[in-house]
Amino acid sequence: MAGVTVHLLDTSGMNILKTTTTTSAGLYRFEQLLPVITVLNLRSRKLMQAL
Repeated sequence: MAGVTVHLLDTSGMNILKTTTTTSAGLYRFEQLLPVITVLNLRSRKLMQAL
């Protein structure tokens, strides 16, 4: 699903570290990440309607 906003959050889940959107194939990628535990937050009206 294209156009879904993906937020990369810190371990508290309160702070957005990076943001990207999905491609037409529904893929996303974050570059230059440190090896730590992170949380993803996906939000999109398209995604919610698909569920």
